[in-house]
Amino acid sequence: MKKLFAILVVCMTVFVASPAITHAADMSVTDAKASGLVGEKPDGLLGAVSADPAVSALVSSTNAARLSKYRGVADKNGLTLQQVQGVAGDKLIREAKTGHYIWRGGSWQKK
Repeated sequence: MKKLFAILVVCMTVFVASPAITHAADMSVTDAKASGLVGEKPDGLLGAVSADPAVSALVSSTNAARLSKYRGVADKNGLTLQQVQGVAGDKLIREAKTGHYIWRGGSWQKK
């Protein structure tokens, strides 16, 4: 239980303290979520709802940063990457705002 709490604290810090990621269109993850271009997945990764190349670049760079953080948390706490991703994914989906997309049941759904 102590390890799960540590994971949640680290995951909250990762997403609250992370600077907005921008790309060609100067779009942040927050803007992309609000626009319905990206959504949260159960594996703790961001997914592209839109096939726009700028969105794909945003998703790729965001997921690379998330995976790096997740690996660090997993290594530090003696957990698997999949365990950390599952906890992060549950939290991100639970905390997604109304109207944002989440991956559920094999498809994108608005929360």
